[in-house]
Amino acid sequence: MTTVGSGTSGTLDGNFRFAAITGVDLLAGSLYYVGAHYQGPGDDVWVEDPASFSTIAEISYDSRRYDTGWQWNTLAGSGATGYFGASFQAAATSVPEPSTLLLLGSGLVGLGFVRRRFKR
Repeated sequence: MTTVGSGTSGTLDGNFRFAAITGVDLLAGSLYYVGAHYQGPGDDVWVEDPASFSTIAEISYDSRRYDTGWQWNTLAGSGATGYFGASFQAAATSVPEPSTLLLLGSGLVGLGFVRRRFKR
């Protein structure tokens, strides 16, 4: 969890401030909740129930949920869309597949044999 306070902490992008967090490994096909706690007059810039929206490819949006306190023990309520402001800035890291590494290794071994053959 991280907190981005008002003022000059975090990187300003449009009307929103972002803070870097330590990388988190997520398992594909698992369900995760991303939440925010609003305390105060609620005059932040956000949109409630937009007609349409899109997410980055790495995130699938399911539904909005809310809790009536800061406990997050159970989630009450839902909706088709949600409350949106700037939420994520993502940087994905590609991980080579084992078959790709096997193909690359086989090619390098083959090049080694060809080079050795021409040296003789």
